[in-house]
Amino acid sequence: MLDINEIRKLIKANSYPPIFEPALWFRNCPRANCYPYALDLKINQPMLVGDMIQKRVKQCFCREDFNHFFQVFEEELDTIGLKIVDRMEDNAVGLKGDLKICILFLYTGDYHFVRQDLDEIWSLKGTGSSPRNSWRDEEGDKYPLKGPVNPNQKNVNLMACVGISKK
Repeated sequence: MLDINEIRKLIKANSYPPIFEPALWFRNCPRANCYPYALDLKINQPMLVGDMIQKRVKQCFCREDFNHFFQVFEEELDTIGLKIVDRMEDNAVGLKGDLKICILFLYTGDYHFVRQDLDEIWSLKGTGSSPRNSWRDEEGDKYPLKGPVNPNQKNVNLMACVGISKK
């Protein structure tokens, strides 16, 4: 079970925007997934939206589901000491806030978080893997993630980008 007071302490100690530190995350938090990574919560366990406030949201398939998901997400941020200061539906260009996160939905109903780091490159993390901030094209050439969505990624919808600050 997550200790909400410990999470609040971690949030309070964080500096935003976060620094891209793949070795630290792989060594100390290999089980963390995209959600704690996006919030820069260095905890070694996966989390879904709502876990910190006992209102877990597993999947979303439609706009109505997303509205509920976003309400729980916003409530959870408020509980841990963060607030949304800006929101955009189709991109993150010009987004205000200290921590910038985009929420992607896959055709499977799963959601995924990506964040913008201090160097303004976007990064992401899956359970059991190191964070990454680049993508490869069909020839295997590597490129930095300059936007929240990998240009080669199919069946992905950008649902919202949010700018977040501490309360």
